[in-house]
Amino acid sequence: MIKLTESAKNKFSSTGGRFVFEVNSRGCNGFSYHLDHYDGPVEDDDFIYHGDGFEIIVPSMMEPYLGGTELDWVDDLMASHFVFRNPNAQSSCGCGESFSCG
Repeated sequence: MIKLTESAKNKFSSTGGRFVFEVNSRGCNGFSYHLDHYDGPVEDDDFIYHGDGFEIIVPSMMEPYLGGTELDWVDDLMASHFVFRNPNAQSSCGCGESFSCG
């Protein structure tokens, strides 16, 4: 369902815990990524990425928006942040934090 680069895996491992990865209806292109700590319920059909000391929950209804998305952690001179490479996005904003789907 989702993929993580080694850099992203290392970031999640160093932070630890359970996270949720989903989209919200907002942003300059219609949808924005939401990635946060999570302690809510997990449904049987939700996708769970099990990592070294962490889990990422992707609610099943997010499959059309996030299926195949690669999460990368970039640490450069300007900022440290996650980068989302989403094959479902038809367009995205300049900062890469919002996108549109069909």
